[in-house]
Amino acid sequence: MNIIFVLYQSLACNSASHVDGLARELSLLGHDCLVALPEHLDDADRFAPMPYRIATYRQILSQSLSFADGRGPDVVHTWTPREIVRKFRDQLAASHRFRTVIHLEDNEEHIARVALGETGWRVACADRLPIAYPDHLTDPVQAPGFFAQASGVTLLIDRLAECMPLERPSRVFWPSVDRTVFYPRPRNDAMRAMHGIAPHEIVLCYHGNMHQANRVEIRSLYLAVALLNRQGFPARLVRMGTDHVTHEPEYCRWAAEHSIDLGYVVDRRRLVDVLAMADVFVQPGTADAFNDFRFPSKLPEFFALGRPVVLPRANIGLVIRHLEDAFVLDEANGQNICAAVKTICSDRKLYQKLSDAAWSFAEQRLSWRQSAATVASFYEALACDSAAA
Repeated sequence: MNIIFVLYQSLACNSASHVDGLARELSLLGHDCLVALPEHLDDADRFAPMPYRIATYRQILSQSLSFADGRGPDVVHTWTPREIVRKFRDQLAASHRFRTVIHLEDNEEHIARVALGETGWRVACADRLPIAYPDHLTDPVQAPGFFAQASGVTLLIDRLAECMPLERPSRVFWPSVDRTVFYPRPRNDAMRAMHGIAPHEIVLCYHGNMHQANRVEIRSLYLAVALLNRQGFPARLVRMGTDHVTHEPEYCRWAAEHSIDLGYVVDRRRLVDVLAMADVFVQPGTADAFNDFRFPSKLPEFFALGRPVVLPRANIGLVIRHLEDAFVLDEANGQNICAAVKTICSDRKLYQKLSDAAWSFAEQRLSWRQSAATVASFYEALACDSAAA
């Protein structure tokens, strides 16, 4: 098949890792894959060498699009139903016939509600927003029509089926990691020393962006580290990512006391070197309208690095076995994270057990090869349905 993956952002975003994993494996299965980006191609070396092509929306629309066999796309897999992606798909459909597949990885309605505020959301639902609807969000007015045009929907976790504005055929696949980059490795004491971190300090690493929907839970990581230090467990938080919210000066001073901010790290090889400084990995959060409908993109990387993982009883935390696969908390807030990290780091047997269990979980449950086979079979089933119709 000829497949176009349509990303809503550059290759520097977390979703790009999922597209890369699928496109890489689908290419090995003999499919011809093209990844469409809104504009920037500068981050291509992040996944080099790539067995698939990349191009901007403009390049694809302005040139005569064809694949190696001289045909156009069979499948256009739109990575989330956000407006920027929907508009490109509609432009492409004006000159090509293909099956559309929409991918869901978050509760898009919740994200838009938080971004617009409740009043803005109600106005948007009534199609009376006084400005052009933001391209980086899913439009509640346009989404039903977009889903009606789709042959099927892929889901990162099963509960996302509840977020479809109308019923469509769907298939769930779990994300994984590039095993040539993410694998168990010794603690990076050389980099710790470079950042002034003592050997006895407990290090937590977190490489996620902060936005309105997750600001409270990321704040809990800073709180947990502050509590650890207050209770006699020297600890640091190494933070990577971009903050898309404004913080008060007092918060910035407090957060910086026991943390190191390295900004957004695009290069995966540098990222994994930084992550290797960690003693424990923590995914903060609790069961809510945001976390129940997602598979945090950091978790496959955490598990693959073979360190103890702490996570909430939400999304995949519902199938993770407490003290068998990871350390599962009813709510991964500051106080509970602090207590869990103290328990793990005070018991060497438990620490080693959870380290081994993390890698075992990654090996047994997280595989791009398996996920790509799932997605390919879904494409084929949709093609059969189209032929029968």
